[in-house]
Amino acid sequence: MPERDSDCCLTPPEKASCTCSYDALLGVIGKKWAVVILNLLHGHERLGYNALRAKMPDVTPKALGDKLKLLEEKGLIARCPADSPHRVFYELTAQGKALLESLAPFFDRSGTFHR
Repeated sequence: MPERDSDCCLTPPEKASCTCSYDALLGVIGKKWAVVILNLLHGHERLGYNALRAKMPDVTPKALGDKLKLLEEKGLIARCPADSPHRVFYELTAQGKALLESLAPFFDRSGTFHR
């Protein structure tokens, strides 16, 4: 999720040491529950809000809603309408899958983070 050049904090000669992209990335995946949500969606084709909530019993409804909105805004997940008008599913986008693949070395097969 690189930032546009106009968003960079440095002038062109200094851009080689720019950390804006890293800050933006960590601003998303560094948020509590973000990687958990991505990992849960990776293990399923798509999940609804209640299914995600059931798999994450410690998350508050507001925190889950906020993280889903953030991940959607950043293009990592997509909201997919269901047959029912008041129901949606969430699924990973290609960008979300690519991000998770880059994080894979940090997790074992069960999705547990290696310390």
